[in-house]
Amino acid sequence: MKKKDLFFNHVLGILGSLIASVLFVISKGIFQIPILNKSIPLWALIVALILFLGAFLPAIFYIKTKPKLVFYISSQFPSNPFQASLIQNVIHQFEFQKIHVVAMFPSKNLDATSQKRWFDSILEHKKHFIGGLVIPAYMGNHKNELRKFVNSFNKPVLFIDAPPPFEEDEFPGNSAFIGYDNFEGGKLAAKAMCYELNKLNGSDFKVLIIASNVVSERQIGFKQHLNEIMKHKLSGVDCREDGQFTRTDGVKIYENVLRSQESGDLPYKGIFCTNDEMALGVVSKINDIPQSSKEEVVIIGYDAVADTEVIELIKNSETSLKNSVKQDPDDLASRSVEKLLKMIKGENVKKSEKLNPILYLKIPEKSKQSQEM
Repeated sequence: MKKKDLFFNHVLGILGSLIASVLFVISKGIFQIPILNKSIPLWALIVALILFLGAFLPAIFYIKTKPKLVFYISSQFPSNPFQASLIQNVIHQFEFQKIHVVAMFPSKNLDATSQKRWFDSILEHKKHFIGGLVIPAYMGNHKNELRKFVNSFNKPVLFIDAPPPFEEDEFPGNSAFIGYDNFEGGKLAAKAMCYELNKLNGSDFKVLIIASNVVSERQIGFKQHLNEIMKHKLSGVDCREDGQFTRTDGVKIYENVLRSQESGDLPYKGIFCTNDEMALGVVSKINDIPQSSKEEVVIIGYDAVADTEVIELIKNSETSLKNSVKQDPDDLASRSVEKLLKMIKGENVKKSEKLNPILYLKIPEKSKQSQEM
């Protein structure tokens, strides 16, 4: 039976009891009992008691059955496989705890203005929420806006996936972070790139990074580590940070790169895309170029979500997409829900918690050692 039906039956029962009591008192006449040296009609006490119970019990019932709400503010559309899997598992984990999730997405990908509007909406209705999850979008006054929101909300806020711009000792009292170590992920991508480029038996490799400024640690870790392990075999590393993690971004950015080249050759032997959707865009563009030497291009992606197009391409030895840094959205969702629930209960949690990503395809240990030249 539905909760609304139970509530309706409860109210009918109260009204029925009230009517029956009044009829009983009227049929028996007026009875009186002494209270504080005054006489109060017994029927009045019975009616007052029934009215009290009629108001008190439904209120208790409503409080106990009122749904608990948490918000989920994302910086990206759920069309991204990683983001789609993450939100799906977050909702499932909270449903298991009998908590409902109000999911909020931007009007356009990585739009900080949309996120600011959601913050204002949450604060306007904050009494309905017990806490929330936020994937922060980059904005000019990033730190101040996030701090202002957390302090005004004054309930637990857990940042996930993309780290907020706080050092561990700077987090507002009701906030924390959990996500994958993007700098370490960038280093892994560099190892994979180095391994694949060395198989080409060339030198003076030129590498392109197609990225976003939201998780800039990925490209920072990649560039730093690639320079360390490739040493004199690199002729240059260029970075484009205007991507928004969509396949279309990968196509457009790579098209702009090709237009700037005078020769018809593909200018970069290595391309690191900081998510798989942008990598798929680059792959599709290379495949559309007539007589392109795609076997001479190495593409490394980021996410490696199970059972996606990316995994099938990596398994195909003829594709330019050779590897991807793997993050597990299911594990991140479970850990995020567990951490937020602890915060809601008032338990102490680690302010900043970073999980270790891995490469989808492992690099042989001997090959790792040979990369140090």
